[in-house]
Order: sequence, then structure tokens, then C-alpha cells
Amino acid sequence: MGLFKSSAAPSPDELPPPYGAQLGPGDAAPPPPQLLPEKEKARPPPPQQQEQPTASTSATPSDLSLSGNGPPISFHIYKAGGVFSRDDLVTGDDKKTILFYLDHPLSFFGSWSMTLHRGGKGGPPVSFIDKEALSSDMLLRMPNGWHTPLVQPGFFSSSHEFTGFDGKTSYKWKRAAMSSDWTLIKKLPNDARQIVAEYRNSVFSISKDGQLLINAGFTNEVELILTSALAVEEWREQQRRRR
Repeated sequence: MGLFKSSAAPSPDELPPPYGAQLGPGDAAPPPPQLLPEKEKARPPPPQQQEQPTASTSATPSDLSLSGNGPPISFHIYKAGGVFSRDDLVTGDDKKTILFYLDHPLSFFGSWSMTLHRGGKGGPPVSFIDKEALSSDMLLRMPNGWHTPLVQPGFFSSSHEFTGFDGKTSYKWKRAAMSSDWTLIKKLPNDARQIVAEYRNSVFSISKDGQLLINAGFTNEVELILTSALAVEEWREQQRRRR
């Protein structure tokens, strides 16, 4: 007889119950799990289709209005000097702080050369406006030598067009029929147009010429836009004096 007893295979009654805890005497074994038929098995949910962003096909901003980039920049233009003076003062929105001074010497035969100064009349020049006697076109110049023509596209048109600092962007001042107010338009792809500025003429004021509102998205060209607005307004005044 050896030191160790051989282990005999347990009888079926001694096997542990399936799927869980030990059963006591008299307990019935739980039924085996029910398998679903193949066709009733749960099918995986179909993959969800994510909404794809729509790519823009143009450079057109979503809001083309004057306030599309926030409150517009406001300037007020007042007459300066005496009765025969054509100089202008340009203030900020407070109507008190002088930001620019337009020096317009007396000229004859329809030609002029105006200088826009920063601050008062003795301030540094910001821009120049030149016009020949027998032409409706003007030239806008900057102290660094940059310049762009301000062109009247047609003899019977009151509109004036010029190009921005990048040499590509096209701007156009338009005046509605029977109106003294101006609107500056930027041409966009797909024939869209964005309002860049508005010049509202103070027709019934003795001391004020008007108000200029500039789209806040064009801060890098504020002085160019201001210069062009003063130029087209002087052109309008010249047309009025000829009547």
C-alpha cells in the first residue's frame, strides 16, 4: 500500500453545478441559456452619417452691410475758416476732437490740389488729392509715393472708382439718383457687393458738411477711404456750383 491514495473521477452527482453557485441538496439545476435563432440575433446599428461642412465657393462675407463687422467708424466733417474758405475739419465720433484737417487752397478753372493733415492744419500730411482743370478724374497720393487714380467711369455718371492698397481690390463710390449721399462699394466674386462706407451729406446745415461711416472691417484703409470721400464730395460741390 502506497503513501498516497489515487484520486478517482468524481461521479456525476459530485460535479459542481453549472453557471454559478453550488446547489444544495434537493435544488434543481438552472436551465441552460436559451440561444436566439440566427435570424433573431441583434444586428449592429447602422453607422451614423455625420453632417459634412459645406465648403464655401466664394469669398463673400456672410454679412455685406455697413455694420457687418461691428459698429462702423464714424467721422464728422465741418467747414473751417471764413466764408470763402473750402477747408474742412474732421472730428471723431465725439464731434469735438479734431483728427484731420483738409487744406483746400483757392483754385480756378476746376483744378485743385488738396492736402489732408493729421490733427490741425500744421500737422503732418496724410494724403493729397489732385485734379486737373479739364478732367473729372482725380489722383489720390500718399506721402510714401503710393497713388491711385479716382476715375469717373462715364461722362454722365456720378460714380468714381479707385483701387485699394493691395492694387487689386476695386472700390466704387455711388450716388443714388436725386440724392447727395454716397455709398462706397467693394466688388466681390459672384457679382456680390459689400458696403464699405457711407457719406451722409448735411444738406440743411451751415457749418457741417456731412458724416462718414466706415465699415469696421476696413481699418487698414481708413485714411484712404476718408481721402476718397472728401474728394468725391468736393467734386459734387464743384458740380453744384456750376449750375
